[in-house]
Amino acid sequence: MLSMPSESHALHVLQALLCDSIAACCAGNRVTKFSLNSTLLRTTFAILSMPPLYEVLFLFSAPRGYLVEIKRLDQPADAPKSRVFQWLWIDTATVTTLQFVDMTISTRQYRTFKEAQLWFDDAQGELCWNTGPTELLVVQTSKTLTRSQQSLVNLHLG
Repeated sequence: MLSMPSESHALHVLQALLCDSIAACCAGNRVTKFSLNSTLLRTTFAILSMPPLYEVLFLFSAPRGYLVEIKRLDQPADAPKSRVFQWLWIDTATVTTLQFVDMTISTRQYRTFKEAQLWFDDAQGELCWNTGPTELLVVQTSKTLTRSQQSLVNLHLG
């Protein structure tokens, strides 16, 4: 059965697309070639002020991608933790949800997923894929995804 994205998800994707379009027009100095009517401006500002679908809890960069733990804000209060808290691997074109199995905290934090093993501390970590490769991770203190990463994640969550 085909599932439809939620209204809030669709609006968040629209927000990202509008931002990208406006930024592209401004970068190309085409602002004077098209005029934005007041309805479009009001709609754009309303969409831009919407709350995000998730909060970034941990963000790591690696040479081949990014690892992020998010807390979804669009889930009901009684939703299972596995739907609220998600670990995502983001590369240039795709987002993959890691299936959480277990966690341990000592001097380092450890997470076990069906696909990989993860350890990290305040500065670095390693994601060891079950298929072989290991990603050397660097903690990103800003916890901010780029606009293209946000778009990929929003499409993935929808």
